Amino acid sequence: MNYSSRTQGPESMRSAEASFLGRLAGWSYQRRRLVLVLWIGGLVAITVLAQGFGSRFQDSFSSGNSPSQQVQNILQARFPQSAGTTADVVLHTTGPVTSPATMATTTKMAAALRSLPHVSGVVSPFSPQAAHQISPGGHIAFATVQFDQDQAAISATTVNRVIDTVKSFAHPGLQVALGGQVISTAVSPSPGSSEGFGIVAAMIIMLIAFGSLVAMGLPILTALFGIAIGFAVEDLVSHILNVPVFALNFPQPVKAEILDGEAGHQ
Repeated sequence: MNYSSRTQGPESMRSAEASFLGRLAGWSYQRRRLVLVLWIGGLVAITVLAQGFGSRFQDSFSSGNSPSQQVQNILQARFPQSAGTTADVVLHTTGPVTSPATMATTTKMAAALRSLPHVSGVVSPFSPQAAHQISPGGHIAFATVQFDQDQAAISATTVNRVIDTVKSFAHPGLQVALGGQVISTAVSPSPGSSEGFGIVAAMIIMLIAFGSLVAMGLPILTALFGIAIGFAVEDLVSHILNVPVFALNFPQPVKAEILDGEAGHQ
């Protein structure tokens, strides 16, 4: 069995070298400087194209003449004020949320929101239309902002005006936060410290495993090049295909996690 293992090893290596990927790896190694220049040139070229053409991300979830789309069309025709998307405004107070001061501030905030473009209504937690919008503990409540446009049509400028208006009413003792899909499309979260720790941990593990800075850095650089080119291609593809807006927000919180995964598979 030992003899068979020794004889099969070189044959397996020759078979791998004769494969397409083996020949490509050999060609790339022999012309490594040229390959590096091509990678850098390709990254610069596709990034310039993406910046020049821009992107056309849009959330269009229409489904032809399906029953759900028929319901949406009826809602838009007969109840346009309720056909758009919604956002939630969460209030957290140190004192009772039903205190006169908090109720007065919430009423002013609701009035300010109703005056904004494309806001068709606001259901305050203290309005007669509110249903179970105050927590049992009495320190948390939420209001609902109704837009007159669906998520595919509403602009980031409109959403940011709502966000800025809500934040202007925050003060010591009253915290405000916004939620909903329409909010997440306008606000891109930045990567936290955990992503940075993940990258550093991957670099340390690969440095220990490979015993070389070059061997450790190559997978990291390969992942960075792949991510950068992929996002530029995503911008260009959005001109041809219907790419939703949340695809643009996806890279921000998970970019480092993708980098870890790409490097780990090298």
